[in-house]
Amino acid sequence: MRKSGIFIRQGLIFMLTLSGPGITLALNPAAAEAQVVVIFDLDHPPGKSQPNTADERHDYAPQGESASGVIQAHDSYNKGDFEEALSQLRKLIADNPKSAPLYYQLGLTYQGMLRYPEAVTAFSRSAELDPSRGDVYTHLGEMLYRLGRYPEALTALESGASKGAQPAYTAYMKGLVLIELADYPAAIDALQQAQSLDPEFTQKVTYSIGVAYSRQKDPLAAEETFRNAIAMDAGSPAGVYSDLSLQQLLDKQAARPLHLDIAYGLHYDDNVVLKPGPTVSAVFPSGQRDFVHVLSMHAGYMPESGGTSGFRADGWYYKSIHNKLSAMDVDGASMSLTPYMKTGAGTLLVEGRTDYYWIGRKRYLNIIGINPSFSFSINATYHGIVHAGYQSKQFLQQPLNIFEDRDAVNGSVGYTHYIYSDDKRAYLSVDYTFDTDNARGDNWDYLGHRLSLSALYFFNNDFTLRFNGEYYRQNYSNIHTVFGQKRRDSIFTLAPILRYNLTHEAKLLLQYTHVQAHSNLRVYQYARNITGMGFEYAY
Repeated sequence: MRKSGIFIRQGLIFMLTLSGPGITLALNPAAAEAQVVVIFDLDHPPGKSQPNTADERHDYAPQGESASGVIQAHDSYNKGDFEEALSQLRKLIADNPKSAPLYYQLGLTYQGMLRYPEAVTAFSRSAELDPSRGDVYTHLGEMLYRLGRYPEALTALESGASKGAQPAYTAYMKGLVLIELADYPAAIDALQQAQSLDPEFTQKVTYSIGVAYSRQKDPLAAEETFRNAIAMDAGSPAGVYSDLSLQQLLDKQAARPLHLDIAYGLHYDDNVVLKPGPTVSAVFPSGQRDFVHVLSMHAGYMPESGGTSGFRADGWYYKSIHNKLSAMDVDGASMSLTPYMKTGAGTLLVEGRTDYYWIGRKRYLNIIGINPSFSFSINATYHGIVHAGYQSKQFLQQPLNIFEDRDAVNGSVGYTHYIYSDDKRAYLSVDYTFDTDNARGDNWDYLGHRLSLSALYFFNNDFTLRFNGEYYRQNYSNIHTVFGQKRRDSIFTLAPILRYNLTHEAKLLLQYTHVQAHSNLRVYQYARNITGMGFEYAY
């Protein structure tokens, strides 16, 4: 049975970092199609990370110093008050700049705050002051791993292993590093060593070995290993990620570079409005009700690149057929080509696209544009996309007069912010876009501000609810030649959609859309309600 959730697929979004209780997930930006490596934190520290008793804490204090400040710093750390611990440790280090234990505890505090670069600096200083402490090297290796500095991480972990520090955890971390260095046999050996040293690592190690098999292109061994990890405890973090990785592996085996999908919907529109595209302003509403048959088809081609760059090609066809208002029927055809490049910071995409529309079987509009974007991770649950656009819009029917000529150049810039739930069963996105239309006719120049909200929630494996909301403010630049004042529009849109999975490929949709358009020119005011159901099939 397929798990509900938001999945990372080769394509438009890369470098997404996931997290949850007891887990840390890292993506290799050079292999977006590969399985991901997860560091499963233990329920207890992987060794004596910090002293626990007052006597042990006193041993950590610099020679001749009262242990009270050290005890307070450790108590703050153990309570999760990292800011207070950091403040206390900085004061102690100012008085004792050559205390290796204090720098070690400082590194642990930065690690708890997810400030990995500072943790590396603190652990490195501790190791420099006291090279005999093996656990310092183990934590240093883990921090370097989290920062993607794999060769340095391996060197640090080997130093920790040579000093006998936390042997099971050190071997486990070494195995994860070797996976990223593509030394899969050595990675499997290190992981198996961790398991033999501490049986608590068994399920975590089994998952990671499955990742190693998947990376070295041995899908049969990877599938068997993931299934073994799931059988141990399907509800644990390692079991959940083994299940997700198994589904990803099976999807990849069945994946094709060419994807096809088709959709049909029957809608009831209580106020038919001519608006063929998202960047096209609506013209006068008809005020008439009608049933509308909507058919759409999409084909996408995205070959496996195996590297840090590639491309995606897409084509769409859209057709709406009204029962009575055949003059409002829309045909649309679109094509796009999107090269992309993955970097350590995120993914750069540049979409080139053209759209062509017919209204009532007459040529209506041609749009040619380029739309660059850059997606990146902010932290464990936040993701951002900076986007821009440049479009040339050519209306293919003769305008009423020169002031109504809508041929225009449209420019836009915006930012989308994604927030994901810990279990990845829900997300929220907020987008702000500024756009401007520089039209030939004075009546159609405008500046626009668009604020969009989208939320999605997976109820279970079959039902998904999506909610879309939008506020769009358009301030037209010139005094209207007919109405004698500058036009000001505010358009509100609300659209909940309920999706039910009939099968993996087939889906049933119920949707409702409400549009409320306010304008200081009454002729452009309207309300619109669209209710419908539809069917989607993807291949």
